[in-house]
Amino acid sequence: MRTILVIILISTWQIGFSQTNDCTYNQLDSAGKKHGSWVIYSPTGENSYRHAHGHYEHGEQEGTWHYWQNGLLVQKERHDLYKGIITFTEYHDNNRPRITGQYYLKPNITLDTVDVVNPQTGQVETIINKKSHSKTKTGTWKYYSKDGKLERIETY
Repeated sequence: MRTILVIILISTWQIGFSQTNDCTYNQLDSAGKKHGSWVIYSPTGENSYRHAHGHYEHGEQEGTWHYWQNGLLVQKERHDLYKGIITFTEYHDNNRPRITGQYYLKPNITLDTVDVVNPQTGQVETIINKKSHSKTKTGTWKYYSKDGKLERIETY
């Protein structure tokens, strides 16, 4: 009886462990919006690429996002949708901060309109490109030299 209990406990632990460590990336929620952990690779030229890793919450970037260019960390963003703030750091190639600051997220901004010809009807339709948030610099922005010295400060 004791052996059976130990086997059941081990099996239950293994099932629970395998479920919690099942890393799935680049998933969509039921509304078709990006949700969960995402890893994005983008070619930026010959033998060059950009890599980003972060989290989406029903189509919105949330939490900390890291951006690498050819293996070097070039940017980090901390998205706080509840406060409407993105804390931003851009890095020099020696991994020291180059720029630090914050963005304020403005909700429901219309970015552009585009006239598109419907190929089936031939009619022109105006498409409104909306983004759920647009960002604007806010607060104090600091700019640093490669050796870490503060070069200038801008206030928004």
